[in-house]
Amino acid sequence: MGDKVLLPIWPDTGQALGGIGRTKVFELIKNGELRAVKIGRRTFVVAESVSDFIRRLEQQPSQTTCGLTGVTTDIDEAGRHQRPAAAATTSERQPRHDNHTTVR
Repeated sequence: MGDKVLLPIWPDTGQALGGIGRTKVFELIKNGELRAVKIGRRTFVVAESVSDFIRRLEQQPSQTTCGLTGVTTDIDEAGRHQRPAAAATTSERQPRHDNHTTVR
């Protein structure tokens, strides 16, 4: 009989996935990327689902999206991020609208 290993949702699962944050761990569970089980009031992630998730990531094309900016970058053969195409120049950007009103 194969033993299943359970990881506490936080911090163990986040650390097993390279130190990702708690919110991202919960997002992966919600999206079905990781399998979670409850024992009493505690929730655990099945360690095998972490391995499966990593395996799926390795099979994806070498492209990633930076979470904070939404900028997609390519990854070269050595695993280094390549710079995205140059951003729009200042003259091409939309003007900034301030929400401040002047009181006279």
